[in-house]
Amino acid sequence: MGLGVALLILGSWISIPLPFTSIPFTFQVLFLFLISLLFPPGEGFLLVLAYLLLGACGFPVFAGGEGSTSVLLGPKGGYLFGFLIAAPVISFLARAGKIYLRLLSGIVGLSLIYLLGCAWLGYALGISWSRAVALGVLPFIPFDLAKLLLAFLVYKPLSRALSTTFFLKGDKHASSL
Repeated sequence: MGLGVALLILGSWISIPLPFTSIPFTFQVLFLFLISLLFPPGEGFLLVLAYLLLGACGFPVFAGGEGSTSVLLGPKGGYLFGFLIAAPVISFLARAGKIYLRLLSGIVGLSLIYLLGCAWLGYALGISWSRAVALGVLPFIPFDLAKLLLAFLVYKPLSRALSTTFFLKGDKHASSL
């Protein structure tokens, strides 16, 4: 679990501010996809919850090294809470055993992140839904889809490497993905 939280933190620290939006480009989504594939739904939820609680306590775990409740309540907050919902949904769908659900799990998770993030972005900034989509979703779609593809490409080898440790030995689903 600690490794999962560390990956989310690392993904947030790799942050590139964009001049046209308050939402930065990060690698959090890549690591969220990997975490969701590696951990069962409940553990993925708790892992993201731990990450959010660390940030709420002021630890610099959010994008750009930020950490406070003001980040959670600000324009970025919806995306962060979207992670909390997306992680178990992705994990659950990926473990359903159907190949098309595995493929769709990331798209569904990403859609949840975008939906919550965009809604909160619009509310926090007092902008229209279309403006929030233009600032907080459209610029990120190609990069997030590339991160999703990368996560699925590295998942199998990463899972095999980790399964030799105590980390994933008890997860009977990990080897079936």
